[in-house]
Amino acid sequence: IVERGWRGITVYQAEGDQVADGITHLGRTEPLHSTAAGKAFLAAVPDDQIQKYVSETGLPAQTENTITDADELIAELDRISERGVAFDDQEQYDGIRCVAVPLVIDQDRVPGALSVSAPVDRMSEERFRSTLPDTLQNIAGVVEINTTYSDWAASF
Repeated sequence: IVERGWRGITVYQAEGDQVADGITHLGRTEPLHSTAAGKAFLAAVPDDQIQKYVSETGLPAQTENTITDADELIAELDRISERGVAFDDQEQYDGIRCVAVPLVIDQDRVPGALSVSAPVDRMSEERFRSTLPDTLQNIAGVVEINTTYSDWAASF
């Protein structure tokens, strides 16, 4: 996803073989505070911008699990900053879990995030909390290195 106007926009999507009818599609926008990818982005935003996001959006609930309290969101964003991984455990869609990591460029710019979503019954706790976060962090690292050194490598 990328962020525009306090919304996360899906700009690329790949679906697994077991997906009959995906919930999201290219170009779809979603609130940042209720998705793992959106929270990964918000975790890199300065505190004054978080306050602006909260006041402009009001943190509407998407499901009963959506964080709708500003203090709770800020605490969650602090945890995301520390671990480098964001989770959405049925916060955007009932029955769907999502894991995301930010794409960090030049150590301070976050142009977007990578995420993986699946139904709760196909995403075990181990896969949700450990396997997928590790995999996504590795992929994001490769993207970040390639982006950082693409101009340098092209000069050879």
